[in-house]
Amino acid sequence: MAVALAALVSATACTDEASPPVSTAELTTTIVVQESTTTEASTTTTAPEPTAPPTSSQEEIEVELIATLDGINDLFAGGPDPDSPLIDQFYDAELADTVRGNFADRVAESAVYEGRFERLSIESIEIDGSTAQVLECGIDAVATISASGEVLVAADDVGFLRRYEMTLGDDGQWRVSLISFGLEKTPCEP
Repeated sequence: MAVALAALVSATACTDEASPPVSTAELTTTIVVQESTTTEASTTTTAPEPTAPPTSSQEEIEVELIATLDGINDLFAGGPDPDSPLIDQFYDAELADTVRGNFADRVAESAVYEGRFERLSIESIEIDGSTAQVLECGIDAVATISASGEVLVAADDVGFLRRYEMTLGDDGQWRVSLISFGLEKTPCEP
């Protein structure tokens, strides 16, 4: 008895103007069994899509991004601690090193932070896969005070725009990779 197996895989792309192309694969298998007569059986099966990591809704991601920014506010409110594990939780590796260095400088100066960042509004959140940009309006009411009481960095008393670039880590945690005030601080109101 001779058995022959032929498989044909054809990939087609579906396009919807509102969403990116989605690919599906259709597997058609034809089995031919040859004895005294020829019998053909045909089966059509739709292959499963590759498993993608679970995605959250836009609203859930926005909540996660804002929670990260709130965590950073808590980190600074706790004082300059270059050994804080929160640094790695909220910043990507490169920015975490910068924050650690700044905190170590403040510790060497025996400086402390006083005040908190006051968010007035979230102006926009743009999410593109594993990257996001958040534009917020807020008052940076955090002053850096030396051990002698000298104000090293004064707290702001008006709102300014601040842009965060964030990336989604392999562990599912959003981390800040860039904070930008622009070349000049742009005033904002809620």
